[in-house]
Amino acid sequence: MRSHTSFARSLAIGAFALVPGLLVSGAAVAQEGTPIATPGGPSEGYPVAIHQGSCADLTDEAAFEIGDAITFGLQEDEAEGEVQTVGTGEALSLLLQASGTVDSTLEDLGNQGHAVAVHASQNEYETIVACGDIAGINNEGRLAIALSPVDGSSVVGVAILEGEDQLEATVYVFDTQNAGGPTPEA
Repeated sequence: MRSHTSFARSLAIGAFALVPGLLVSGAAVAQEGTPIATPGGPSEGYPVAIHQGSCADLTDEAAFEIGDAITFGLQEDEAEGEVQTVGTGEALSLLLQASGTVDSTLEDLGNQGHAVAVHASQNEYETIVACGDIAGINNEGRLAIALSPVDGSSVVGVAILEGEDQLEATVYVFDTQNAGGPTPEA
């Protein structure tokens, strides 16, 4: 059985392969930059929560808060600082991550009808930009959920719910149109 860390690493690598344009071609050159302050995205984060209902009909209030999806590999208190970037190109593509603990089981969430929702920002919490119903194959206590764009959004992702009596939730989010990061100099 693979550990949570190796599974998350495999998932992150798989996300790079699945999302077109995520890999940046060219020579890898380390540069420092500050995230651009856009709604959601790396500087503010996309709030992620579990809501009762389905993506077609979610309740307004979150049943469980997961956290803000921020630049992959950073902690929430580090999101405001400088981000070390690698690569060249016109825009830097960033994978965002949120994680948290959910006091429920996969069976309860699935049987009672719940969905993972990615919100536009704290200021636009009522706007859902990506969503995935909690349903699918329970693989030894682990469920992967695809997060699809909502209402023309360009935000996609995957949520991993894992555990027995209490779930560890890890959500990876990527905006396919808004790179949201610094533009490196050639």
